[in-house]
Amino acid sequence: MAKEPCESAGVQGAAHTTADADCSPETLDASCGTPAAGAGRKPCCRRRGGAGAASVEPAVLAALLYADGYGYDLRKVIRERTGGVLDVDVGGMYRALRRLEDEGAVESRWCEDAQAQGPKRREYRLTAQGVELAQQWLEVMRQRLQLDVLLGDLLEGGLLNMNGKRRANMSNTFKLAVPTMGKAGLDSERSGHFGHCDCFTIVDITDGEITAVGELANPPHEEGGCLRPVKLLHDAGIDAIVAAGMGMRPMMGFADAGITVYFENRTPNVGDAARLVAAGEVPTMGPENACHH
Repeated sequence: MAKEPCESAGVQGAAHTTADADCSPETLDASCGTPAAGAGRKPCCRRRGGAGAASVEPAVLAALLYADGYGYDLRKVIRERTGGVLDVDVGGMYRALRRLEDEGAVESRWCEDAQAQGPKRREYRLTAQGVELAQQWLEVMRQRLQLDVLLGDLLEGGLLNMNGKRRANMSNTFKLAVPTMGKAGLDSERSGHFGHCDCFTIVDITDGEITAVGELANPPHEEGGCLRPVKLLHDAGIDAIVAAGMGMRPMMGFADAGITVYFENRTPNVGDAARLVAAGEVPTMGPENACHH
């Protein structure tokens, strides 16, 4: 639609104020600084958490990078550019715009739509400071994405570890599976690949002592893929397995099945590995120990 010449918002005397809580020292970068008396705040990237307030400001800046517009236009751009996944609260959007204008990142002016009736509307445009602020947001979000990946790995490993502790605390007696080459037994050799082992030596452990030894045949690896041993051991009532390594998929499968996975890759003998587990000297396996094959 054609627009009539716009008037500066400042001419209309529409002053905007921003609560100190919106830009407190705790939520600003060191680059924000303290404005001189009567001066607007310097734009800075706010690192507040949550999917609400933390997404409104960068979404508004992104919309203004595409084109100037009224509040309705900006919201429409955000929804269309994100396939409707992201939508901003109208009230939050205008609060963000007022804050950005106070800081000099955004300018506004009053405009009339030549083909529409009604009051004048405020049109917003990005300043050079606003573009700089958008770049700050992009850098922070890239760093946040890397941090989220690290935190996800940390949580995943913690949950696996907690599962191991929970299983250990449930009972003083548990059944341990040890991937084995050849025949099962404490004197046998451990298999380096739990999925391709000839069998599992099943070791009953009570109060830190080995009380019984058994054998569980291991069908060909192709029958059910890497999750087949998970079901096999779960159905046999196994509480834990000690392995020299495994992929993330079976590791998470064991966690879901309530089977603790211990990591030990230095002891070749079945009995020695089982005794280490019984003595509580073997850590649970985490994502850092996972094989990538």
